[in-house]
Amino acid sequence: MFSVNIDEATDKSMDRILNVLVRFYDEDAGSVKTQHLASKKVNIANASALMLELNDVLHSYGLEWRQVTSMLLDNCAVMRGKKSGLETLARKENPNLLDISGDTVHMVSNVAKALMSPFQSEVEDFCSDVYYDIEKSPKQKEIFAQFQSLLHLTPKSLIRPISNRFIQMLEVCSRMNELLDVLVVHYYHVMDANEEHKYRRLLNQVFERHDLTTEEKARIVVLQKEQAAASRTGTQVNQDRKDRISVVISEFERVKVMIDLYRGVLLTFQRFVKELQHEKPMVHLLHVEMVALVRELLSKFMRPKAIPLSHKEILKVDVRSRDLQLSNQRLSVGQFCYNAMNKARVERKVWVGHIYDSLREGYMRSAEFLLKNLPLDNIILTSLSALTPSLIQSDAVVGAFTTLGEALPNVVPPEEIGQLVEECRAYQMDADMLLRVPTYIEGDCRVDVDWWSHVASLKNAERGVKYPTLCKLVKALLSIFTGPLVE
Repeated sequence: MFSVNIDEATDKSMDRILNVLVRFYDEDAGSVKTQHLASKKVNIANASALMLELNDVLHSYGLEWRQVTSMLLDNCAVMRGKKSGLETLARKENPNLLDISGDTVHMVSNVAKALMSPFQSEVEDFCSDVYYDIEKSPKQKEIFAQFQSLLHLTPKSLIRPISNRFIQMLEVCSRMNELLDVLVVHYYHVMDANEEHKYRRLLNQVFERHDLTTEEKARIVVLQKEQAAASRTGTQVNQDRKDRISVVISEFERVKVMIDLYRGVLLTFQRFVKELQHEKPMVHLLHVEMVALVRELLSKFMRPKAIPLSHKEILKVDVRSRDLQLSNQRLSVGQFCYNAMNKARVERKVWVGHIYDSLREGYMRSAEFLLKNLPLDNIILTSLSALTPSLIQSDAVVGAFTTLGEALPNVVPPEEIGQLVEECRAYQMDADMLLRVPTYIEGDCRVDVDWWSHVASLKNAERGVKYPTLCKLVKALLSIFTGPLVE
């Protein structure tokens, strides 16, 4: 038994490529392995065309649909459309595919985008403008590197925002934060001459922070004059872009806060993605991590007592009820702009209220999206928690494995369910495994190598393998992808 991770990507030739990874339990190694199965050009990328290519891939390796435990797919209509998506077509070939509710990592990326949507892409547009203005012009890129060197910084490149990978904005904003002082120097020549005194003060602050010599300052002034002369001969598109950049940089304090806000708030989502987008099996933690993510997000703007522990109760929360929400002053703005936001609030800066209002709306939108789309009540995902070593004696373990076994009759035939139940009971009382529980540290250990491979190695005098039916099921379940490893 094995699981597959399927996704589309566009290569440099603008061809659409179907990428297929396979994950399975390797009996010889006693661990889960992930391998690249195929990459095929599919420019007609409807579900039927993808299904034909996927059938061809499986048949070329002598594999059959009945061997597939689950499919991890993007949540778009082509992949997961209920009437004619790829998953629907695959279920006609294998009705026993486990329902793992699509790609949770992509869902969470969309949640992050929903959170920042009230800010109307201001930060994304600014980062994109700066990237294309500098990185796509050899001359500008060279001058930008010179400015970095003159400010005693190791030259670094800007990062292009990618719209369909929103959490990547954390990386983009972190780099922008490193280079903000350089941008002030680089774009000084396009600032409004009528407010030169304000920009000059900003520029001098940059010089002081980086302890520049007189010669270094003079060299910067020369480069800035060259920049000013070159800008007068640029295209209208380039001029318009520089005008947009200058408007944003002219509000340096606010743009710094906004960039730091993105850096702080997006960390929550990045942690979730890093935890689950992993080559080692993490399926036993998927549901726990989803619940933890929702509760963490709710804690950013809701009172602690309004946030339930149970995922069933979380689904009932009215995230738009102001009675359950925190005041502006207590809204989470992340770790990087906390002091700056407090300072600006005390100083009654006009833009502070807008940031709070937009952030609150973003939190409500993202929470609504999570509660609507995250599969918190998926019985398969909740049952998979039974794979967790620390839950070996939980009352829910036998029922969970029974649910999973009944969902996979191609792994555990109906006539073997009774055997599975008895093995689960024995597993819960197994002295060898109970002694191992304290030594299994989640994060340091692998659930396949450091737990279930030991369960599978246990023997008894009567039938050799101690838990044959349970381990047969577990090996199929450990193959489940929890995050995309192809893009």
